[in-house]
Amino acid sequence: MKKKKANWFNWRDLKQVIQFKTFYLIVVLMLVGIVCLFVEAFAFSYDSTSSFRGIFSSLGITFITSSTISLLVEIFIRLDIVDFMLEKIQTQLSSRNSADTGVVEFSLDRTGIDFDTIWHESKSFLKVMGISANDILSSNHMHLLKRRIRNEPNFSIKILLLNPWSIVAKRRSSIGVYGTEFDCVKRIYSVMEELKDAKRYLEKTNVSISNIDVRLYDDFPSVSMIIDTENAIVATLTTVAQGGSSPYFIAKNIKTEECIYSLYSKHFDQIWEDAMSIFELDYKSIYEKTMDVEKDRATSLPSDLKAWLHSVFDHS
Repeated sequence: MKKKKANWFNWRDLKQVIQFKTFYLIVVLMLVGIVCLFVEAFAFSYDSTSSFRGIFSSLGITFITSSTISLLVEIFIRLDIVDFMLEKIQTQLSSRNSADTGVVEFSLDRTGIDFDTIWHESKSFLKVMGISANDILSSNHMHLLKRRIRNEPNFSIKILLLNPWSIVAKRRSSIGVYGTEFDCVKRIYSVMEELKDAKRYLEKTNVSISNIDVRLYDDFPSVSMIIDTENAIVATLTTVAQGGSSPYFIAKNIKTEECIYSLYSKHFDQIWEDAMSIFELDYKSIYEKTMDVEKDRATSLPSDLKAWLHSVFDHS
């Protein structure tokens, strides 16, 4: 694996620094230090006999110095040690699991992903799959979606959302990370409505929407994915966290037989083929089709466990 080049400090790194949990405490300590220096300068500069003379300047210097060192340490850990640890992990993996697969990044959650950059810089196409995908498909990003479709007729967007009327959605809604059993499906439905609104807006402006589609799937367990021509961001769905808080990895499209990018891109395409489009079918039709599928699943089961065991193992 090629050694990762050191990156210069940029705006994205600055945003990460601001997101540190200790950043605001560091700022407060620095401000306290500055206040102490001002107190020393204006209150005791002409009073050489005061017993408090020098105390505030010492405190100010201490606060400013300690907060500055703390900030530098945080930056160092974030920008150097994390990269070093990632490189260390990757070098310890076998060639089959690292260089040949194209995995280049690991993280515990998706808060560090710059979705704006993905919308601006993705080339040719964007494939999105999630429960509701309400991070990359948040209200703040809808204008970017509209702009790409409006200005780039050769850029395509495919979006897979969990069917809110499926058994899978019911099971997902029941896990403890959601406030109520309806929170999950309400989020999905809200994103569906925003995408419908985006479609109506584009149609009113005489923009062809042939290069965007939104489909509902009910495969589970699955993953959350954002795929473009260069990278696949893949997050596993867990019962202890919502999608945006799930661990993820990034796999580059290195075009080898062992390329994980290719594996998950094909996974997306397979689910896409069996999913129902909310642009081609109305909600009522999708709901009825879903109910038919779920009914078939229930009625196709044998009447008792013994019969089920025979049906499974007699055909194995």
